[in-house]
Amino acid sequence: MYHLKNPALLLVFGLGIILQFSFTGIWTYLPFHLQGHPYSLSLQTISNTYFAYGLGVVGSPVAGWFAGKFGWQKLRLLGIIILAAGIWMTLSTSFIIIVIGLCITCLGFFTAHALTATSVSETATHHKGSASSLYLVSYYIGVSFGSTAAAPIWGKGGWTGLVMFAALLPVMYILLVEWLARK
Repeated sequence: MYHLKNPALLLVFGLGIILQFSFTGIWTYLPFHLQGHPYSLSLQTISNTYFAYGLGVVGSPVAGWFAGKFGWQKLRLLGIIILAAGIWMTLSTSFIIIVIGLCITCLGFFTAHALTATSVSETATHHKGSASSLYLVSYYIGVSFGSTAAAPIWGKGGWTGLVMFAALLPVMYILLVEWLARK
């Protein structure tokens, strides 16, 4: 309960929810989008798009290295911008551009997530292990929201609505956090 009284940590936990909501929302509804018109792709082909996660494996350690040189705050912001740009790219009608967008989405997400997780230990003053555990709880709350709470967005706005929401949500959250920090 100690960490839930720390406003700075609450903002970090919130970012974990937001990042994962956007990322999971895209990947949850991607198969439905690619099975529909104009793509009509097979499940085998759609399943192959998940190889884009490989960029996440590369993105996290590279982000750590660059964070040491440029600072984790700037690089996390860049990761969020890359995440949003990749998500926007999935609006293309070209399957190749969509796959590239998914790769960029993974790179941006895993960069932002790795640096957000790292920021927990920078922000917590005591009991850093329990603070990290709470971040993981928030992260998995984002997973569940991204797969379920995004359903009405998908139902009302289709792929375009989901992409707009998922791409704007983390950017708007960071802008809100920056605004609150200045007040």
